[in-house]
Amino acid sequence: MASSSVSMSDATRARDLPPEWHEARADATAPDRLLRLAVHRDHLVREAVALREDCPLGVLITLAHDRAVDVRVAVAANKRIGRAVAEHLIADRETSVLRALIHNARVPEDLIERLAFHKRDTVRLAAAKRIDSRPATSPAPTPGLVIVPLPHELRDRALPQTVRLRPP
Repeated sequence: MASSSVSMSDATRARDLPPEWHEARADATAPDRLLRLAVHRDHLVREAVALREDCPLGVLITLAHDRAVDVRVAVAANKRIGRAVAEHLIADRETSVLRALIHNARVPEDLIERLAFHKRDTVRLAAAKRIDSRPATSPAPTPGLVIVPLPHELRDRALPQTVRLRPP
């Protein structure tokens, strides 16, 4: 018997999924059909809609209020997430939703910084890890200021190693 990369449990699980789930994941599904699938009774169908990169923003907003945690996690992980949706989800009680927000590169940094002060350790640590992994950027130079190094004999008296003076 030939083996495939799909395990038997995955194949069985895919057979048990409703046909609407397959439709929600199909690239050819029309946008108006996605709107109807976004209110489907099965949370797996709504989750499949929320995971789509072409999911309309209005649908993401609606699904951000879904009672199923998996649907909200899918919204938080979506690359098209808007600031308003991320701000709503940042108040979610489920750690998995907050961690999906932290791992989504499209979530604004100031919201990640707010999560760095969350009451749950796992959320705080994940947010701190993302903040620490940001590329270091040097501050933009202020126009009109020149950085002048201190003479050797004055370095021990000053805290900073440079003094900022305005050019004459």
